[in-house]
Amino acid sequence: MWVILENDEMHCYDSPFKNQLIYVVDCSKIKNIEEKVFNKLACGIPMNGIGISTADGPELYWAWGDDVMSIRGLWNRAFKKHHHIR
Repeated sequence: MWVILENDEMHCYDSPFKNQLIYVVDCSKIKNIEEKVFNKLACGIPMNGIGISTADGPELYWAWGDDVMSIRGLWNRAFKKHHHIR
């Protein structure tokens, strides 16, 4: 998944080439973001991530592998800027 934060919306695409828009999250409707550890993935490797609760949709779960932890930090910083993570 490839996510672009633009105009207080997260546009979630299937790839960096923006071939298919999967969904859009209105950041003003985010109720809560909670850091999580996912231990029961099919790959068997524990991964860090977040759960995103919105006012008008299902909870979203994002997970990162160890090789992209710097990207996780960038998203945490963006969410903190919008007061979703304290």
